[in-house]
Amino acid sequence: MIEKKRGQVNQAELLTPVDYFSQEQVNEFLIAYFTFKNYGDNYSNYASLLSSIAQENEEKRLEQSKFCPQFFGNSTFIKSENYIRIVNEQQREVICKVTRKIDHLNQEKRTTITNEVMLQLYYLFDEQVNQFLIENYDQLEES
Repeated sequence: MIEKKRGQVNQAELLTPVDYFSQEQVNEFLIAYFTFKNYGDNYSNYASLLSSIAQENEEKRLEQSKFCPQFFGNSTFIKSENYIRIVNEQQREVICKVTRKIDHLNQEKRTTITNEVMLQLYYLFDEQVNQFLIENYDQLEES
């Protein structure tokens, strides 16, 4: 049996849940968010990844979109490049360059296109559920 000397700490013992933020967690949200048949029908797939405040905001956003015509459907997530910035122990910001395939609808025909979208995600660690949740997000304009 190996004894630990006083003051020595195993590296694994130093890890806290906030150390486990990863690309996989970001991609889990992006896949759920960008994959849908009709805009808004995917909300239940990513709602658990949002904080309660973000859930309220998203429900309002979806309610407002019911009154706007949608010109695309059948969106499919293809890939993303994610750039994670550690703000502090409790906060992460992620810039995502997402490639998706969508069916674009107009009066003449339906066409399938692939496009890129830039999204900025703001994560906050929620101690009640012991994980990072999305507090807010913004779609970014490419320059």
